[in-house]
Amino acid sequence: MSTSSAKPRLKFTDETFRDGPQSVWANRMRTASMLDSAPILDECGFDRINLISGSAFETAIVYLYEDPWERLHQLRKRIKKTDTIILVRGRNLFGWKRYSDDVVELFMQRLKQIGIDWVLIFDALNDVSNVAFHVRCAKKLGMGVLGYVTYSISPAHTPEHFVQKSREFIDCGADGIVFGDASGLLTPETARANMVAIRQAFPETILEFSGHDATGLSSLCYKEAIDAGIDGVYSAARPLAYGESIPATLDLMAMADQSGLQTGLNEETLRRIDDYFLWVAYQEGRPFSRKVTPNAKNFRSFAHHQVPGGMMSHLVSQLKNLKLIDRLDEVLEETGRVREEMGYPVMVTPFSQLVTVQATFNVLEGKRYHTVPEELRLYMRGHYGQSPGQIDQNILDRVVGNEDRIDSAAVFGREMVPEFIAENGPFASDEDLLLELFNSKVVVQKYRANQKPVSRGDVPSPLHGLVQEIAKRPGLSRIAVSKGSLHLEQSI
Repeated sequence: MSTSSAKPRLKFTDETFRDGPQSVWANRMRTASMLDSAPILDECGFDRINLISGSAFETAIVYLYEDPWERLHQLRKRIKKTDTIILVRGRNLFGWKRYSDDVVELFMQRLKQIGIDWVLIFDALNDVSNVAFHVRCAKKLGMGVLGYVTYSISPAHTPEHFVQKSREFIDCGADGIVFGDASGLLTPETARANMVAIRQAFPETILEFSGHDATGLSSLCYKEAIDAGIDGVYSAARPLAYGESIPATLDLMAMADQSGLQTGLNEETLRRIDDYFLWVAYQEGRPFSRKVTPNAKNFRSFAHHQVPGGMMSHLVSQLKNLKLIDRLDEVLEETGRVREEMGYPVMVTPFSQLVTVQATFNVLEGKRYHTVPEELRLYMRGHYGQSPGQIDQNILDRVVGNEDRIDSAAVFGREMVPEFIAENGPFASDEDLLLELFNSKVVVQKYRANQKPVSRGDVPSPLHGLVQEIAKRPGLSRIAVSKGSLHLEQSI
């Protein structure tokens, strides 16, 4: 009697606490909204749950006045079955400066002590030399490591380029690769070409995919990635999916099933999570994300300038305030030109800001590179690492002149921790030290003055919330509730 072999399994990493709120709610999800749902997420069958990123860490301090370290502690206590992962932002870690190896090591030690199982590490230029130490350090501490290779469109960003960047991550010890489309720039064709190339180059290495839906093509790209033989995908609860975010978990679960793959996910529990965050969105006045309708003309325009959603809204606001919104198309056209001259940096933080600001100066002043922000000058001198393509020599000569090139690795060996303690210590804990190291004194002082305790239980369950809402409507005369074959009616 023959038995059929088990279906291969597609792994899922949940981004409801990290990428979802970062992309849709500007990271404004409160810790309280996370804590009650964490045990439910833990029962869904995910392989990993992503808890936080550098921008969420900052937002907790600057806007929510919450302790992000306490958030991590409380979430880790409630997530007992599922591996946890966080996103590490290159040499900036959870701050905005480029930090030395001793800061990286202390940071990784704290994550390990909290109980973080995995780190997902990216560099904004895909310059793996900036984060090779991070990989080795995390591995030495016993954490799993995934290298995030960021997709972009340019002559420099070819399948060969992404294979090479993947190889560099693997060579320094990463367990696997996440091919990420943070801006929604992939098409089904380019998704197929790149994923097949990476899969063929590393058939035995973990390969996962995360793609945003800014142009409405993410679902098609996920299908291509699954067909290419990837091992895992990244998704979020439906209220925090699509738009600038990634696809909904239930939709990708159905896609996996149609492709003959098992997932290990619990559909009923996933629906509870979707319902819970619909209620959180309603309670907190947050927008519901919506799918984007693909548009070829809009895609071509976006592929030229690649200004991400958050930066675009800021640019539009600034031009409106200056009563120059009619110049927006010029600025976007110039943005694509500046990006080309800068060697095609990936348009993520901080390079989306640097390129767009320079383009705005060029257009509004009527003189190209007449005013150059210091951060862009530092980039051109090599401060951030190696650009994907060659910087235009004429622009380099005009902006940098005879100034020496900066060794981006020079900061690595500097001992920042004892220096910072001597100037600003003592600190009650390493977590306090890192919190203050990652933020300015002004930010920390305001945070300390307004700090709110991390609490739970102030977001009611959907059923409790429904009862509360009904109580606010004295004009109702009858209530009917249906679920499956159950139907209840009650006169009021």
